Amino acid sequence: MASVVLIGNLTDYRKYFNLLERELKKENIKIVGALFDNDLRYNVLDGFDIYESLDDVENVEFDYFILLRRYKSIRSELRKMGFKQKVISIRVFRLPNFDFLKYEKLIKNPPSIISRHCWGGLLYHHLGMKFYSPFINLFLLDSDFNKLAKDFSYYIKQELVFDREEYEHNLKRNYPVAKLDDIYIHFNHYNNFEVAKKRWDTRKKRIRYENLFFETTTENAKIAREFDSLPLEHKLCFYWGKSKSPNIIDFSAFMKPSEKGSLGMVVNNTANGKIPYFNPIDLLLNYNYKSRIEHKK
Repeated sequence: MASVVLIGNLTDYRKYFNLLERELKKENIKIVGALFDNDLRYNVLDGFDIYESLDDVENVEFDYFILLRRYKSIRSELRKMGFKQKVISIRVFRLPNFDFLKYEKLIKNPPSIISRHCWGGLLYHHLGMKFYSPFINLFLLDSDFNKLAKDFSYYIKQELVFDREEYEHNLKRNYPVAKLDDIYIHFNHYNNFEVAKKRWDTRKKRIRYENLFFETTTENAKIAREFDSLPLEHKLCFYWGKSKSPNIIDFSAFMKPSEKGSLGMVVNNTANGKIPYFNPIDLLLNYNYKSRIEHKK
């Protein structure tokens, strides 16, 4: 059972009471206190203490802070005050079939998602997790991604260098394209290479090489088979077409014929929860690729 301290206010607590109560009844968590930012005229609520400031929490033994609302500066403030407890957003409690013990296992042993496109970053964000991968807000060609995945230990050691700029039609601006040796990485969500490289280098240091998860998309049968043949322990390919491999998901049935050519963009909706294909915690914790849904024929 994890001991937690809530940060928010009484309105937030009422709003999320049932989500917290669910985990309390399962004895997954125990609330040992709360820091509420409104003027409360009592010291105890539902059996736990109400604190007036972070100074009051310094001598309390607990495992996690749970944020009941968005605070832009609270994480940095907690670090500056020396709190080593992890900070969890209440919004993850709203995930279907959420279980705090499973989530705790995941955040204690997070995978590094090596994703060909925005899917990995969206999934991290959906789960309220830090980015344990530099493959965030970018994309590679499916052929380049296969080359990267085949010799990942080599390519990830290469220095990221600027190559050129390309035009992003949706955002109506240029973005930087960089190289790792002979493969190209399109930083389509960045305005300039300097910022992209700074984020890349920072997140690269977080890679957990003992727990890598490779994800790609392709509409090319040869590239799908090639990716499936790579000796990667955890891998997943979204594909437009039939396949008998458990590592290749035929996603064509979940798309309209007019959407062909935009497979990656549609697949992104499995990461942000708009298409409830996976249980996201089970996906990253147990690499369970079993779908929650079946397409209407």
